[in-house]
Amino acid sequence: MAPERSTEELLEAAVGGDAVAWQQLVEQFQPAVWGATSRLGLRQSEAEEVFQTVWLRLIERHETIRDPARLAGWIKTVARNEGLAILRRSARTEPSDVIDLATNAVDGPEVHLIRRARSELVMAGFRQLSERCQDVLYMSANKKSYVEIAEKVGLNPNSVSSIKARCLETLRSFSEIKQVMEPAE
Repeated sequence: MAPERSTEELLEAAVGGDAVAWQQLVEQFQPAVWGATSRLGLRQSEAEEVFQTVWLRLIERHETIRDPARLAGWIKTVARNEGLAILRRSARTEPSDVIDLATNAVDGPEVHLIRRARSELVMAGFRQLSERCQDVLYMSANKKSYVEIAEKVGLNPNSVSSIKARCLETLRSFSEIKQVMEPAE
């Protein structure tokens, strides 16, 4: 039996075309990908899309990985970001967006630009939050129950409300958000 290879050796061999090394990488890190998709509450088809995209990103960007020993963190981050992108895309197709578009049609372009700028500032603050806070707030905004949030994030359902409140308070404390919350003069 061949000795077990390090992550660095596996990565190097996999990008060099070694199918066995590639399969070992996938087997080693697939729990990280599935865990990230599960915490976000993705549907099976969405989770599978994330799974495929993570490995595609690894092929595309393997040379940017400075420390292969930290590959697990890189994979979790990519999986989470891809999952959030899917959730954002699916949220854009909700019926409420159609109503918002109709409402925006009567507003002038400057109102639309102000709303967009505010949204970008809020997202900048949101990205500064911890992963747990981002997950809690995102799932809450998408009308997930406290039980669902607790299961996906690994919390006691009774603590979701207080954690959500702390996360919102942290979000409000960021300078980007303070700019949005201050009344215009």
